[in-house]
Amino acid sequence: SETDPEKTCCLISITDDGFGHIFTASGLASNIATKQNDPSFFTSLTKIIEQSSPSDIILMATSLNQLKTIQHLEEASICGSTVKTIVFHTPVHAICAALTFNPYNDSSVNFAKMSSQASQTLCISINPLANDQLPVYPSQSIDSSQYISTTEYQEIAIHTDVSELIRTSLPDLCTYTDPILTIYRGSQTSESEAIELVVKLEQILPDTTIDMLFANQSSPKYLISLE
Repeated sequence: SETDPEKTCCLISITDDGFGHIFTASGLASNIATKQNDPSFFTSLTKIIEQSSPSDIILMATSLNQLKTIQHLEEASICGSTVKTIVFHTPVHAICAALTFNPYNDSSVNFAKMSSQASQTLCISINPLANDQLPVYPSQSIDSSQYISTTEYQEIAIHTDVSELIRTSLPDLCTYTDPILTIYRGSQTSESEAIELVVKLEQILPDTTIDMLFANQSSPKYLISLE
């Protein structure tokens, strides 16, 4: 009888602020939850590689903070597997990239597809704007009830209502076919608050599919992707 083709590539994600369960529960990647200078990191990495035994490993950092952790592992040989490293600015970009990963492709094909997908992903951060941030945004009238949206560290808008802030921060959705808005809720946001936000967004963005996931990040309050 015919046998299944052998998997040639394994994707391992690294998370340092929430999101780990999203990678593992969805089956997108094996995940290592770690902090900078974590002495157990290499042991955890070796254990995953020993269990999967592929010829290629893609080690995926989900924030720039992890660059120091993985930079010395590029092209390393661990348990007979060759490591390729890839770094994304946010876990949102990493998730969108991981959706294109195929374990039956080699690392170079996966690397190209993942990089392309991430480059096409819009990620918006939503955070409360505190009074002590006024010098950073001198053109705005600041109070503690306001929220700020940013992308790639650039300010987009400020508003007192999160749903309106998201709406004004999005590009023209008419240019998207069946747009999907995925909102990743942080640890500082209650489930009831998140549900209320989804209800409001469904009213003001009726032609957009809106998903809410609990990512448990300490910051930002919300991370949003648009596909």
